[in-house]
Amino acid sequence: LAVATELSAAMPVQFLVSPRRRGYHEMAGWINQLAALATGDWLLVWNDDARMTTAAWDQIISAVVVIDRPNWHGIDEICLMCCTTRDRPGCREFPILRREVVGILGHYALSVHADNWIWTVMNHVDSAFLCPIEVDHLSADMTDQVRQDTEAVVKTGTIETLTSPAARRQQLTDAVKVLDYIGHKKVLAG
Repeated sequence: LAVATELSAAMPVQFLVSPRRRGYHEMAGWINQLAALATGDWLLVWNDDARMTTAAWDQIISAVVVIDRPNWHGIDEICLMCCTTRDRPGCREFPILRREVVGILGHYALSVHADNWIWTVMNHVDSAFLCPIEVDHLSADMTDQVRQDTEAVVKTGTIETLTSPAARRQQLTDAVKVLDYIGHKKVLAG
């Protein structure tokens, strides 16, 4: 809290202070609340145990450099980029999402696995890309206490909030909302 207060005195920063009652289980709620407070064009979900290793990463985001495939629909505000995590190939961590998507969905994610949730939704609409930004996620070491705590929570059934039939239906509902937005924008563009 002291660091957040100090930051807010130096720059326009908003922060959310919440009791940790259920810890990791409440992650999606915190991310949704923070996304609702955000005023920037891009939302970057970040961990305190991660470090950017790519120089000029902010310029890459600004340029929307996409290395995976082109954006088929041409609607710039529908885009998700995920960083490459050093030593964890295939991970879709540290998503960088256009804020407009949260406005369309009414939330960022409905699972504690928020990064995987939004990747799945945006991948359904062919708008999820890997970007050339590398992150060193310090908890990639499975002996790290934070990583062990996270793995313990996953074993309590949190993966069901991402993969159950109800979660899959909601992810598809989210994807349809985004597709409807894309369709509407294309009609308006003529």
